[in-house]
Amino acid sequence: MSELIADAEAGAGGFAHRLRILGILVASVVATGVPAVFAEFLYTPEGISKNGLITHLLLPAAGMLIALLIVLVARRTGAVGNLELVWFRRGWVEATAVLFLPLVAMLLIAPTIALVDGLGLKWRDNHAFTADGRGIAFFVVLTIGVAVAGPILEEVFWRGYVQRGLERIVGAFPAVVAQAVFFTTVHIRPLAGLTPIFVFGLFAGIWRWRRRTLGPIIAAHMVLSGLYCAAHWPHWLDCTKIRITTDTVAKMTEMARPADYDPKDDACGCYERASQAVVEMPEMLGQYRRGFPENWPEGVFEQFRTWVTANETALELAAEGARKPYYCPIYAGPTAMLAGMPQAAGMRQLAFVLDTRIKLRAFDGQDDLLLADMTTLYRLACHLGGNKVLTHQLMGLGIRSLMTGTIRGILACESFEPQMLAAIQRQLEQLGDADRNVPNSALERLVWRDGIQRMFTDDGGGHGRIPRAVIAGAGVLPGSVKGWIDPMTPEQNAVFLGLSREETTRCTEEFFRHIEVAAAMTPWEFHHEPNGVKGVLNGLLQENAYVALLGSGSLGVLDLPWRAQVDLDALVATIAAIRYEAEHGEYPESLSQLAGAGLLRKTPQDPYSDDVLIYKRVDGGFLLYSRGLDFDDDGGVPSRWGDGPDGGDQVFWPVR
Repeated sequence: MSELIADAEAGAGGFAHRLRILGILVASVVATGVPAVFAEFLYTPEGISKNGLITHLLLPAAGMLIALLIVLVARRTGAVGNLELVWFRRGWVEATAVLFLPLVAMLLIAPTIALVDGLGLKWRDNHAFTADGRGIAFFVVLTIGVAVAGPILEEVFWRGYVQRGLERIVGAFPAVVAQAVFFTTVHIRPLAGLTPIFVFGLFAGIWRWRRRTLGPIIAAHMVLSGLYCAAHWPHWLDCTKIRITTDTVAKMTEMARPADYDPKDDACGCYERASQAVVEMPEMLGQYRRGFPENWPEGVFEQFRTWVTANETALELAAEGARKPYYCPIYAGPTAMLAGMPQAAGMRQLAFVLDTRIKLRAFDGQDDLLLADMTTLYRLACHLGGNKVLTHQLMGLGIRSLMTGTIRGILACESFEPQMLAAIQRQLEQLGDADRNVPNSALERLVWRDGIQRMFTDDGGGHGRIPRAVIAGAGVLPGSVKGWIDPMTPEQNAVFLGLSREETTRCTEEFFRHIEVAAAMTPWEFHHEPNGVKGVLNGLLQENAYVALLGSGSLGVLDLPWRAQVDLDALVATIAAIRYEAEHGEYPESLSQLAGAGLLRKTPQDPYSDDVLIYKRVDGGFLLYSRGLDFDDDGGVPSRWGDGPDGGDQVFWPVR
């Protein structure tokens, strides 16, 4: 009978009345969803909360309070009509429902979860908080919110308020479906993960439609959420045994500074102001950024000039910073891992602007200004190296590669007087001498140590293990029905649960001892030396999952500093060869001839072989290349460092 009444009410009001109710309901749903949307900005791309107190306690509480306030106002004003908030009705049906509705809900949701898993779809919530440093009070409040307050307020808002209002607009059955859709939408999850939420919303809506009472579905909601919390409590208790004994982030900032640190000598302030002042490159110019003025369309050429001019202030600040002896970033964040992933968009834009202005200087024949910008760009790259986190060092290597590639391209496009070529070569040699591009793993070691103290329990004697909640995350529901009641981590993470703190610490320290040895070896030595450093490192990756997780990346970039170094050496040799041709009318027969003529201080070595770079005089020009990652001579076949199934060489000249 109640659905007939609702249908009658829906038809009784005019279109404007129904539209007003719909507007109120939509605004209500949006208002309750604002905290959840805001929380999305507090997660890393990997789905880890930057502040679990805010994302898992304060913002959900704000959402529930907004929902409660909306219901109270709507009930007092009658904005969507009589809400008919009935908790229970007399009779055996209601009493029985309190006992059996939770079971029915599980029987409905379980096959849904099994189906999603069977299809191989990603449905688990990827919104987890770091469990480190959480006291028992955090988990008590979390449990009350998830298992008590949440079910009451969600059912009152969604089934008691939203569904009742929709019934007056579209009728009873469409309202059941519509509220379930709304209810699902505000739970920000992977698409497949919305399925069980929709099933429960539909199930609860049907009960509300047929029986009009909220008590039984609140009880069902509480039981489901309570089972989840009860299954997690043993693991949450483990999390209270994680103790943060070292402020690693502060120590990172301290270690990045030299012993005689003076703020006046620190480029940090200049670079920060420059990054804030930099004007981002217009999107349409991105496709031309790697080219040179000779090849830019006329309209694009002028837009590049306009963009560079708009960045004069930022470039002046960058040049001021580059003249300072060092750059010491201030690392900040809740963990060393997050602090070690600095936002570098401003620095990259600075590098792009400088790179573009160097090209324009060469095109305009402003040789002295070109030298100044080249120096600024290289020193900026050097400032990012040294005692920094790996992210900073890699960005510095990228900027070095950008600079050498640009100068090499300019040499291919422009003609310079011999004295200018000599000046460029001397400046490059001096810059290379001032910073030999030695990799540094001191801060990266701190990042790993901080990860251990935040992941493992601590008995005070160096022993401990990883609680499940650290791996699975507080908001992650496993896929199997058994796992839904008794949460388990994914199979690929099971190996982490078997790790011991003591062994992980030992493997970590051993890894860094050997990675420092490997970093001092050329790629050729690393892959061919008889002492087995490579074998030890690979063995540590296989021995410990934590080392494998973080160490694979370190091994993958081990040769990048050598690439940057040989790239610079090859550029210097190229300039020397061009100078030789200007003096003698032909290119030298060998690199050693350049050294003999006093145009090259030393013959550049190839870190991908046990010999010098390969130089060949061909067709009135010359070929200069490294053997690359496959360590063999492919005759100068161009490739990206020989990385690929067909091998190839890294060709420095001629420019492709």
